[in-house]
Amino acid sequence: MLRIVTVWLLAVSLLLGARVLKGEYPFSDPSVTARTLFPDLEQEFSLFVVPAHKSRYRVSAETLVDAFARRGIAVEAGRERYITFVRSSPVDTAPIAAKITDYYTMHYPSIRIRHIAVTPRVYTPGLPAGYTVHLGDNSFKSAEGTLYAETPAGKKFFFDYRVDADVGVLRTRSRLKRGSLLVPGNVTPGSVPLTELKAPPLYAAPDGAYRLKRLLREDAVILMRHVERAPLVNRGAEVSATLKAGQVLIQFRATALQDGGIHDIIAVQKPDGQRIQAVVVGENRVEIE
Repeated sequence: MLRIVTVWLLAVSLLLGARVLKGEYPFSDPSVTARTLFPDLEQEFSLFVVPAHKSRYRVSAETLVDAFARRGIAVEAGRERYITFVRSSPVDTAPIAAKITDYYTMHYPSIRIRHIAVTPRVYTPGLPAGYTVHLGDNSFKSAEGTLYAETPAGKKFFFDYRVDADVGVLRTRSRLKRGSLLVPGNVTPGSVPLTELKAPPLYAAPDGAYRLKRLLREDAVILMRHVERAPLVNRGAEVSATLKAGQVLIQFRATALQDGGIHDIIAVQKPDGQRIQAVVVGENRVEIE
């Protein structure tokens, strides 16, 4: 209920022309002014001065709202109780953003990145040559997080980052049961914001190459953990069996008693009822050693 009221208040504020505060603002000049928050504002006036030793400074949203109100400017706090001001660092974060791009592309090959924001946790004038970037093993499960850059001397600089991106996915056209083969008729391509994913999705599925390991509802995003490679041989299917005896190659039909992928050893049954072991070498093809 509170969330609904908050969203309604924000909507009303926008309709009335009120500006809405963000949770964080960068600054370079310690004298923070109205245009630090709203660059297009016609009036310019001082709000406060950040102490010289501070790289992050918090101010209550109510204090800022009151300061603007005294000038006849409507500003809403929105959902924010405190606003954080972060001193802009001249450090070049482009190489760090490139590492983030490589990391997320490795986990989400179908990702389309629009922008990566990288912000130092503390004022950082620069980094020495030879530093390395470290992200957590599970960082890909979120679109934002914290990483650190380590210098050759072992000193660590921490950065917050946020990735604005979409990821190509496959969705189910209808409710699919466990064991269903994925074919163009029951899946459709699409995309979702990175913020909606906690695990890598399946973004391409050659006809019949994958099958589901679990039931999925209609219009569900298919994740890699939901699927497995479809077997080349299905239990109960008729297979072409090849037996090499010296220089003689014998071929006959048999029945698969198990599912099998390439190079799997499965049991098959000959026409006379004898059960033997065979190696899967292709689609509905096995070899008997």
